[in-house]
Amino acid sequence: MGNCVGGKGANKKDPKVLTEEEIKLLLDNTRLDRKQIIGLHRNFLKECPTGKLTKKDFIKLFKEVHPSEYKREKADKFCEYVFKVIDCNNLGYISFQDFVLCFSLTSDGDFRQKCEFAFKLYDLDKDGKISKKEMTQVLTALYDLSGITDRKKNNAPAKKVEEIIRKINLTYQHDPANAAAANATAN
Repeated sequence: MGNCVGGKGANKKDPKVLTEEEIKLLLDNTRLDRKQIIGLHRNFLKECPTGKLTKKDFIKLFKEVHPSEYKREKADKFCEYVFKVIDCNNLGYISFQDFVLCFSLTSDGDFRQKCEFAFKLYDLDKDGKISKKEMTQVLTALYDLSGITDRKKNNAPAKKVEEIIRKINLTYQHDPANAAAANATAN
């Protein structure tokens, strides 16, 4: 599937049409059956008649799914980060295929796939590294989304990031093969 969650977001076909090739790809890469895929596509087109889920519509759908008023108010930044991971080709929209693959990965993906998705979420500038600043930005968006308002002293996002990095470094200091990965995280 390449570097993107869904892979082939940039193809030139009509985004409203679900091809046999896409169905096969989704059958091979999710736990969905043909009937479920076709039903999801039908529902996707009800919400996105063009076959393209824009960032604005993605945020709107996220807010509809989360009943908490607070989450609806604070979802924008987090949704923007998630949208960028799914729309890795910077097309300005998410295709049905990418949408299904992403949400299948987050619910049914293995540990490595979920870690790769999380890495992409935190690597805001897409340079292949997660900086303290990036980690703090995403953690702040998660705090906002979760309604965490106590952000003083040990609960401050920057303090939590320092704690996470310290734990990563402790975990990998005895494993020289992974030490480089831990050091890259601390930059």
